[in-house]
Amino acid sequence: MDAEKNGYEFKGWSNGAAVVTKIAKGTTGDITLTATWKALEYSISYEGVDGAANPNEATKYTVEDEITLKAASKDGFTFDGWFDDATGGNAVTKIAKGSSGEKTLYARWTNASGFTVTIEPNARISVEKTVNDENGNVTLTAADGFTNYAWLIDDVDASSLEGAKLSEDGKTLTLTSAGFRAGSVYQIVLTAKKGSTIYGAQITVKKQSGMNS
Repeated sequence: MDAEKNGYEFKGWSNGAAVVTKIAKGTTGDITLTATWKALEYSISYEGVDGAANPNEATKYTVEDEITLKAASKDGFTFDGWFDDATGGNAVTKIAKGSSGEKTLYARWTNASGFTVTIEPNARISVEKTVNDENGNVTLTAADGFTNYAWLIDDVDASSLEGAKLSEDGKTLTLTSAGFRAGSVYQIVLTAKKGSTIYGAQITVKKQSGMNS
């Protein structure tokens, strides 16, 4: 009967230097059999690295290896880390000794010429932020159930600013990377009505420095 061991291929039994495939009928005395193993090789693939410099050279590993992952780099982008899924998933900093199975690692990036967004806790209007797109733009979307949405950026009506785009219903505000100064911080105030009551939310936006600034 073959033995099994995670991450290894069973190569047979041995007794000292001799390979043992059977214990013949009539054999007597104690026999010590040692399992012989060969570590299996698993592939490592890297996704999301088009146009990037990836210093990780390992494309294969075994359960006996431990591989610490290095940060990739890409002009105009900040490297956010390696993950085990294209969206969501878990951050991966190394392939630990004892790991097994094929590995696909996904690089994630933030456009360095985009924005960082901080939405105030306990805002009376819920606001969701989309991830910066490839152009560094960011979209803020207010919750449904309100009317008369209005956005001010540093006390200026957002609809009058070249770098800001409002949806027809006013619920969505898109900030374009090219329309704001690199390194600057902007205060956004959102108001909307529900019945006769006015609700609000405050959002802080910082324009990052980058190639396209």
